[in-house]
Amino acid sequence: MFWKPLWRTKFIRIYQLVCCAAALLIITPCAAAQTVPPPRITKDKTGKPNWIDKPDEAYPRAYYISASGYGSSRQQADANALGNLTSHFGQSVKSRVDALENYREQLKDNIRTANTQIDATQDVVIASSLNQLIGAEINDRWEDRERHLFYSAAIMEKPKTVQLYEDLIDANLAQIQKIVTIPELEKSGIIGVARYEQAARFADENEVFSVMLAVLGGSKRQFTMGSEYRQKALELARQIPISIVVTNDADGGLAAAFADVFAEAGFSSGSARTRYVLNAKITVTESPSNNNEEKYARYVLEVKLTDTKENRVVLPYSTIGREGHLTQKAAVNRAYRAAQEEIRSEFAAKFNEFLEGRL
Repeated sequence: MFWKPLWRTKFIRIYQLVCCAAALLIITPCAAAQTVPPPRITKDKTGKPNWIDKPDEAYPRAYYISASGYGSSRQQADANALGNLTSHFGQSVKSRVDALENYREQLKDNIRTANTQIDATQDVVIASSLNQLIGAEINDRWEDRERHLFYSAAIMEKPKTVQLYEDLIDANLAQIQKIVTIPELEKSGIIGVARYEQAARFADENEVFSVMLAVLGGSKRQFTMGSEYRQKALELARQIPISIVVTNDADGGLAAAFADVFAEAGFSSGSARTRYVLNAKITVTESPSNNNEEKYARYVLEVKLTDTKENRVVLPYSTIGREGHLTQKAAVNRAYRAAQEEIRSEFAAKFNEFLEGRL
């Protein structure tokens, strides 16, 4: 659970601030970006631009990172060019860019809102793909009509993009500092665990950004790794037991499923007097059937995770289902097994969302 790259709505505001800063970098180029010379694009007799075979000739390495790509459609050519551009940053970036998906979408929306005059061919490409990077853009396109192929040139201007990633790292560091400044009341609670989980994800972002900065020629930045924040989250979780009380749990299977969910997240269970108590009740009843050869059992599972210190339900959950078999007893057994599977999948997802501050 601690490695899932999910984002919290409670931090949308800080992202919006960063998005505005990024938009300004595009709308009003910084002083360093103004010194970047224009691309040296030339074409042969057929109109084929030099960046297709020699991207560094059209986009000098001193100022740009560039790559070309092709495909049977403009979209395929763009994706191929961006994928080739990503390869400049190594596998460590390619394998972790997916952690930025929601962030890129938020940034893209804000940039388009801030500057609706940006031409579509020059728009900063920030989309939900492993092959697309913050700060990358499709700078040029060409169509080979004889071969029915499209070509695209993907670039990142080094001075402008270095400034963008430095600003993103600084914004993340500021947010991490706010997150890990934990009030005393939260140190012994689940919210304390969630805070360090959130800090870990911001630190993960910075690890990716720092790799990209090194390739772009930016200065090296020092920061705490995400693994250290996750370790702190685990240490806090181990100190927070959760009591489990299940009504009508025939063989203890439901309680065991809940215990597994909590254990996977780092929490212990089974203590009689704890701050957090999970109360669950399952009701299994015979369900009518139009088929005389099969019997059915309907189950209703109701769950409440309560913070007794604050006297409130922090996570409600419920689910229903229907299972069938040749005998009523077998149908009931299937209903219990289905409920256990729901706990280990759907309830586990809800619990993770709760820890991540999204509920």
